[in-house]
Amino acid sequence: MALLHARNLTKSYGEISVLRGVSLDLEPKCRAALVGDNGCGKSTLLRLLAGLESPDGGVLRRSASALLLDQRKELDGAALPEEGRQRRAEGLFSATELPGEETASGGERMKLALSRALACGAELLLLDEPTNDLDFDGTRQLLQLLRGYPGGVLAVSHDRYFLDQLAEVCFELEDGVLQRYQGGYSDYRRERERRRSAAQKRFEEERKEQERIRQAIRQSEAWAEKAHRQSTQADGSGLKMGKKEERRAKAKKLDRQAKAKTKRLERQLQQAAPAPPEERRVFLRLEGGGQGGRRILQAQGLALGYAGKTLAVGADFFLLRGERMAVFGPNGCGKSTLLHTILGRTAPLAGELWLSPGLDVGVLEQGEEGLPEGMEALAFLREMLGPVDGRARSLLHQLGLDRRHLGQRIASLSLGERMKLKLSLLLLQGHELLLLDEPTTCLDASARDALENALLQYGGTLLLVSHDVYFLSRLCDRCLLFEEGTLRRDEHPFAQLLSGMEEELYHK
Repeated sequence: MALLHARNLTKSYGEISVLRGVSLDLEPKCRAALVGDNGCGKSTLLRLLAGLESPDGGVLRRSASALLLDQRKELDGAALPEEGRQRRAEGLFSATELPGEETASGGERMKLALSRALACGAELLLLDEPTNDLDFDGTRQLLQLLRGYPGGVLAVSHDRYFLDQLAEVCFELEDGVLQRYQGGYSDYRRERERRRSAAQKRFEEERKEQERIRQAIRQSEAWAEKAHRQSTQADGSGLKMGKKEERRAKAKKLDRQAKAKTKRLERQLQQAAPAPPEERRVFLRLEGGGQGGRRILQAQGLALGYAGKTLAVGADFFLLRGERMAVFGPNGCGKSTLLHTILGRTAPLAGELWLSPGLDVGVLEQGEEGLPEGMEALAFLREMLGPVDGRARSLLHQLGLDRRHLGQRIASLSLGERMKLKLSLLLLQGHELLLLDEPTTCLDASARDALENALLQYGGTLLLVSHDVYFLSRLCDRCLLFEEGTLRRDEHPFAQLLSGMEEELYHK
């Protein structure tokens, strides 16, 4: 028996329709993902499924206890577990005892919230962005716990690696309607592309058939008009009947054929499926400047830290022009400190860090600083870039910023939209070296795909700090790894490094 059965759920807020006929079944021990763009209604649907809100219409039946862990790291609609069960859950989640919420970091607060959710033992666990603030080790621990969880799990996440490793089925919410896809995130993307390609092919075939019928109608109308003209001409026989009447009958017959074909076309147009929405794709070369193969950064005996705290020592590494390097390690290891040291904002504790003189460096830092909130987005871009030409507008569109966003004041944009604006500016400025610190934060999966495609066409050098291993796997051909208090360069692509970490996970 299904844990949850929903049919034709609808939900609106004022004039805004969020859900339009959503149907799904969740089976015992399911491992499911709910995916879709920012603002499509995923969190609203989770609240309906948890019983925290009521649908405007449709049928929703739960035969199991449901618990929602929301993005605020709060358990909605559930009492906290007793202390002993909670501490046992925390012990499973982390090798070290977690601090109290007052002193906990974002990642530690997420682990606390997850441990409480797991300890409650609900038959259906609903998770809204459970990997927020978790590093890769935290995400791997969560995956292990969820794989062994005795109940069902439905998770909303923009972490595509997490969804690939967890989900056995994906539900996509788009335009208020839910579609079911078997498999993890990668399977969903492949099947989604197959379905859209098939829909596009059907649409094009329908258009060809409609045009064929239109041509037939035009031909029939021309024949009918000619027949009518001939039917009024004298036939030379002097008879009132004869060929003239035969022509009149032929004209009426052609009229009927033309009307029948017109009605057929009208029926086809009424029944025709709309054109499938276009996937946002980047088709432009983003300049980065410079020639490949020359060192632009060199570290010798480098020690990183601040305010008396040492994060890494004895680091020797280099960066070549044109490389795409992943900077990878757990929370608090010194990744952001490394970027600050490269930029000259933080002095190294020891050693040397050399940067090529005159190197044009662009940087994306965590947080929303650096944007004038009182300006309109388009005015800001014009001030920074000059005229915003077709090339720039193409990139903005691919990243999901249309005319409506560009006409808004920056203060009214969402965090994800502000991140897209900052990334677009950096890519269009043509820096030789880009330092990107968690660039996928606040971006939905579609925006992350678009950013990856844009960066793959960027001609400069990249140094990427991110916990999004799916993102790093697609982009990075070299790695800079924080491990055991030092920093080392690895010559392998990040995808190969990730493969080794996955093998280690499955053998635990």
